[in-house]
Amino acid sequence: MESSDILLLIKKYAQGELNDEERKSFERMLSDNPDLQKEVESTKLLMRAAEKTERQRLLSLVQELSVQTESPSVQLLLRERLRRTLKTWAAVFTPPQKLVWRIGIAVLFAAAAIWWFSKPTDRFPEFQKVAYVPPAASDLLRRGTAGNFISTAFREYESGNYWQSLAGLENASPEDSLFLVALLLRGHNHYQLGNYTQAAIVFNELITQQDSSAKYLHPNPDNVAWTRILALLAQYRSDKKEAKRDELLQALNAFLKTANSTDTYHKRAAELQELLKEK
Repeated sequence: MESSDILLLIKKYAQGELNDEERKSFERMLSDNPDLQKEVESTKLLMRAAEKTERQRLLSLVQELSVQTESPSVQLLLRERLRRTLKTWAAVFTPPQKLVWRIGIAVLFAAAAIWWFSKPTDRFPEFQKVAYVPPAASDLLRRGTAGNFISTAFREYESGNYWQSLAGLENASPEDSLFLVALLLRGHNHYQLGNYTQAAIVFNELITQQDSSAKYLHPNPDNVAWTRILALLAQYRSDKKEAKRDELLQALNAFLKTANSTDTYHKRAAELQELLKEK
């Protein structure tokens, strides 16, 4: 008998796949061959170790999938890993004659399938991350008497020190030409801190002052309106009331009418409009 045939017999015997006649014949062969006995025991040990490893891997994947993750790409990756692991485990490590294992695998498949298709995929968090546009500093900081503290506040904002940036903006005076720029940065700081209600209030104030005195340097109106929309989206996500949705849709529709149809803001607004239609 060739070595490949012997290895196949060992594997089938260890997995319980031989019929009664084949099993008895193989066991007679084993009784006369100590080396073959050792090979069988080694194969069983390896299979148990591999099965334990795969079981732990499967449980780990299920736990990963049970964690609420906001990234659709991560969800799809984990689901594909789970599908491949279940398929491999079922094909390699399930002895056909052991009914308990078959039932266990079936239950795992069913549980994974139920979770997979019942778990809602919220695409808004990922959209909100990629659609956010930070305020631009550029030459704004070189104008007006408030330039020094505005510059410091921008640096703190860009470093992720949002509370420190807010604290520095307390010195902003309505008499300064950069007052609206300070308001813009204040709104962005609140947004980054997750204070979406306060952020929306600040951006509302900025929108109402777009036609105010020429003494002010006005920030990009599209950035103001768009970040307000993102703040309203975050509010709607946390409070699924129709009033919140209506406020969001009203702001979004108004923005789409006025924004340049060729720029990034308009493109993102159109994407958000489609996402809201899906809900």
